[in-house]
Amino acid sequence: MSTKLVFDWSPKGTGTVNYGTLTLNADASIYTAVQPTNASGNRWRDAQVAFQFDRPIASNALSTLTIGTYNQYKISPGLVTITAGSTSPPSTTIPLPTGGGQLLAPRGTIAVALASVTLQISPVVE
Repeated sequence: MSTKLVFDWSPKGTGTVNYGTLTLNADASIYTAVQPTNASGNRWRDAQVAFQFDRPIASNALSTLTIGTYNQYKISPGLVTITAGSTSPPSTTIPLPTGGGQLLAPRGTIAVALASVTLQISPVVE
């Protein structure tokens, strides 16, 4: 079961320039029952939050600065455990490298950040 929150805000008043847009996405997930891999008896799976801010650089809005981040905290370990030398999924013959199954199982934090500038070039009209 999952609960999501999405919020978008662009502080622009009448006759003023849009100074930017802030976007927020949040999610919390729980299992419907306690899972066998969770010794603590906790049903929480994970929590995620993402922020993004977009700001026009020039007054003609042809260039945009974007700053964003995504964070996930995996509260409970994963339900899938694949040992080294096994294949994933079982119907294939692709062996996992040593430690490959650890990506699915551990709990903890994942964080990603992004900053970019988008330049839009207007076509030349003769």
